[in-house]
Amino acid sequence: MALVAGTLTDPARLVAYMQEKGSSASVAAACCSRMVALAPDPSLESIAHLKAFVEAGGVQEGVRLMKEHAQRGSSVGQALSTEVLALADVQEQGCVLLMNLAGLALSGDDPCASALHDQKAAVAVVGTMNQYSEKLELVEGAMAVLMQLATLDVPGCMEAGLAEAVVRSMHSCQASGWLHFLCARTLSWCLSTGGVSVTE
Repeated sequence: MALVAGTLTDPARLVAYMQEKGSSASVAAACCSRMVALAPDPSLESIAHLKAFVEAGGVQEGVRLMKEHAQRGSSVGQALSTEVLALADVQEQGCVLLMNLAGLALSGDDPCASALHDQKAAVAVVGTMNQYSEKLELVEGAMAVLMQLATLDVPGCMEAGLAEAVVRSMHSCQASGWLHFLCARTLSWCLSTGGVSVTE
């Protein structure tokens, strides 16, 4: 089923496939990855694919699958297995997709910005940071998305737990210089908008 996702070229059909088969972690990850592949750059074709994905309900579906598989990940433990790896891949690929969608929203696409807010995309991203706090690359990817989402919607990100997630990441013993930069940049933006106080 994951192989089928890799052959789809119509964003609307991809969303339908996510709805139908996304309960499989490998399929969910493959669908997110496929949508990223369909819109790899800021070309007009890529933008058209992203807009079609949003119009078909893709933001809602992507966020839903991230949250659904995060719950499953909490129950299967951390033993090295194909399922555990697939569950982590859903979060990684989901974050990459949300990054692209946030980019579309930041370019002035109001329907995409509204969908990211309404579907609480930041909640899914903060959940990834919390659940996979020991996986540096995943946290870095999620933090990069959260920085973009905060630029769009500081109140929504704060409600999702941005401040706590950022501070926790900065205090992590494995935090890299890049992660510190992303965290500091995000907090700086939130402070500049009045969305967070220095005491939080």
